[in-house]
Amino acid sequence: MARGNDVVDQDAARELQLFVENDGDLHRRQGQPILKNLATKMARGIYKHEGAVKLYGYLMKSGAEKYAKEFGPTTFGPATRRAAAEQFALGFEAEWNAGQYRDLLPKKYRIRVTNVDRFKQASLRAYVPSAIENYRGHRLVPHAGTTGRERVRIYDARGKDVATVDDMGAAKRTVDAMLGD
Repeated sequence: MARGNDVVDQDAARELQLFVENDGDLHRRQGQPILKNLATKMARGIYKHEGAVKLYGYLMKSGAEKYAKEFGPTTFGPATRRAAAEQFALGFEAEWNAGQYRDLLPKKYRIRVTNVDRFKQASLRAYVPSAIENYRGHRLVPHAGTTGRERVRIYDARGKDVATVDDMGAAKRTVDAMLGD
């Protein structure tokens, strides 16, 4: 038999979600650091949906406590908070895929675009930096070269720039050659 805390109240989950979205203090203290953390994980290629839900779960718990202080007892049980956290994680993923949150990335995960016309910049946005690929311990990073041609930089495990090649296939062949395969 399900306990009252195990039942998801969709209306309460939406209420909690709206409360947290519209509370500037929660956003500044917890929401913004969570966004930066998740954006960095996406850029590094180590993002996990369940980890995002867990992080947003902490935000939902804080939001539920603050809501209770302002409005009295609530019905935000664990399942309801998890449902709200799940919606936040899905929202983050959708926004990331739409090109948002790139400005929250640390500099080393940003891809610099130089000497590229507006058309190429628009085409590069489609795969920057989500196209960063990890291959055999090396990071393959698409970027625009100084001539405006799209190139791929290869970084080793320590982050040292070891080569620049014309395309992703050439990058993988270069890594294979460096590793002796």
